Amino acid sequence: TDTISLSQNAVSLGKLNNNIDSTPVVDTQRVEQVKQAIANGTFEVDAAKVADKMMQFESILTSKE
Repeated sequence: TDTISLSQNAVSLGKLNNNIDSTPVVDTQRVEQVKQAIANGTFEVDAAKVADKMMQFESILTSKE
C-alpha cells in the first residue's frame, strides 16, 4: 500500500487554511451596528481616518507600478 507523510509545516498550513475558510469574509455584527447607526442618525465619519486610509491605498497602488 502507498502511504503519504506530511511535514509539520504542511500540517500547520492545512490547519491555517481551514481556519481561514471558516472565518467569515464580512463581520455581520459590525455591518448591523453600522446599519443601525445610519438608521438612527448617529453614524459619524472620521474624515481624517478616511483620508489616511485613502492615502495608504494610493501608496500601495503606486508602489506596484
